[in-house]
Amino acid sequence: MANSSMHHAASFRWSIGQWSACSATCAGGEKVAVIECRKSDDDSVVSETFCNPDLKPTQKRQSCNTERCAPKWSHGDWSECSQTCNGGVKHRLVTCMVQITAHESESVDESHCMTHKPVSEIPCGTNMCPPQWVTSVWSKCMPECGPGIQTREVTCMTSNSGRVPDNRCDRSQRPASRRSCDNKRCPPPSWVTGAWGECNGECGRGQRMRSVRCESFNGHVLSRTHCNAALKPNSHEQCEKKCGVVTVNEPCEDAHTVSYCPLVLKFKFCTRQYFRQMCCRTCMNNSQG
Repeated sequence: MANSSMHHAASFRWSIGQWSACSATCAGGEKVAVIECRKSDDDSVVSETFCNPDLKPTQKRQSCNTERCAPKWSHGDWSECSQTCNGGVKHRLVTCMVQITAHESESVDESHCMTHKPVSEIPCGTNMCPPQWVTSVWSKCMPECGPGIQTREVTCMTSNSGRVPDNRCDRSQRPASRRSCDNKRCPPPSWVTGAWGECNGECGRGQRMRSVRCESFNGHVLSRTHCNAALKPNSHEQCEKKCGVVTVNEPCEDAHTVSYCPLVLKFKFCTRQYFRQMCCRTCMNNSQG
């Protein structure tokens, strides 16, 4: 039995054959030497099972074609279409690249790539879009303060900016044309006065009046209860009207039918027209004095 095993081992042997082809044409490939089991007497290749596996040589490897590859175009994936209808565009990155090693490459100027550059964008989404709702900008919030309303136009439009009936658009998707808004707090109502009227006395002390009304910030007249009563301006005041001067040519005498002219002077009734006429001399002498 021992003689038979020795004979078997001596009849077959491992042999290193030819090198394989390089795994890459550039940028660093690898070739390996073929290890074969051969019959000793005629050197024919047989199944590896005839050779002793413990004696099998280590696989030999060798680098090959380590020079850089020639520049060539490289491109990425196409992007999504820029719009789904009315004509969009797909993009992709197209770069002139040089493979340096199996795991390393770099971009170079496009002039280094000799072949025609692949397209980097193509049209897409060329079908016409259905009519859609188009809105204008929101209007100013009205009124100018406090709670209010904003409005805007909502129009059904085709892709070529043509207006079409609203039933061409999806009514369930129609944007709102009104919305609530709130500006800053309104100024409180305030008292507004008119111009003073003329003094109502014909001579001397009298009284003049003016209108006083409660108004909102935007000029609407309100009930007086809306304004602060403590801040209400006076609607009337005393005034002084200069008495007219009696001309020298006109007679100025005390009426002979009255005897109270000294009392008129004493109680300062000369400012009153009636007494001034009845006691003209007395009042004039007093004013000149």
